[in-house]
Order: sequence, then structure tokens, then C-alpha cells
Amino acid sequence: MQLEILLVIVMKYIGTIMSKIIYVLFLNIILNNQLYWDLGIGISSQPYQPNSLTSIELSTFHRIEGLKKYYIDDFEGAIVQFEELDLVNQKIILYEYVDSYYSIGSYNKALAILTAYENDELSDNILYLKSQILMMLGNYNQSVLTLNYLKNNFPSSDYLEIIKFDLEKINLLK
Repeated sequence: MQLEILLVIVMKYIGTIMSKIIYVLFLNIILNNQLYWDLGIGISSQPYQPNSLTSIELSTFHRIEGLKKYYIDDFEGAIVQFEELDLVNQKIILYEYVDSYYSIGSYNKALAILTAYENDELSDNILYLKSQILMMLGNYNQSVLTLNYLKNNFPSSDYLEIIKFDLEKINLLK
């Protein structure tokens, strides 16, 4: 019983201190700058400078917003955000960008994005997605080539078992 009372007192004390600290920090930030808080990242029009000389760029905002929309299956909304990124930042989220087009059935657009890259520039998950896009477009020969490239160049890939299945499936579809 005494331990429970002591625990309640300590927790209330810790909670009071933490809420005061958080209140003071946010009050200071809000009064000095306009602040947006999203996914645990504060985005402000003013650069944060205590330990860093760089501010959060607009591309970070579009990437985060696009990923949020992608992970709630709002693929059209994700595409709108991803389209705002330059090629360097699009490559960071290339899988989600291409998969968004794949998920809405825009296979030609998804493939067009991937044609800007050679196979040796792509990760195993993007190569597998490329093979699926090619299969959906009925380009079975290219899909087989992509799957074989994936099998030969990523010998420890998690996709090896499904590659075997897909190769057999394509042989039945031909």
C-alpha cells in the first residue's frame, strides 16, 4: 500500500515537471516562429541552428507528406507530393513513387520512371517491382530477364523463392 502511494506521488511529480518543460519549449518555439509538427519532425520557416547550419528543405516536406499518403494507400495524393521532388530526392523514395503508379494501374508511367535507371542502380525490391510491372504490361520476355538479373545479382535476396514461382507463372502465361 505504501509503495503504491509513493509510486503515485513520484509519477505525479515527474508528470508535472515534464509538462512544464514541454510547455516552456513549445511556448518559446510558437511565439518566435511558425511551427508545423508532423511525424515527430518540427518543420518551421526559420532554420534550427543550435547544432546545425542547415534548415529543413521543402523537399523533406514533400517526401514526408508523400510517404504519409502512400502508407495510408492514398496513392494519387502520394504521387502529387512525389512529383514535386527533384530526381535526387525522388530516388530516395523511388520504390514508393513507382509502386504508387503500379497500385493505381498506371503501369506505363511506373515503367517510364524506371527506364531512367540501369538495373545495377536499382535495389532488389525495385527490380522485383519492375518485373511485376513488365508482367502486367504483357512484356513477359523483359520480365523474365529482370527476374533472372535479380536472381543472379542478388543471391541472398528475400525474393529468391518468389522469383522461382514468378518464372514458372510467366512460362505458363506465354
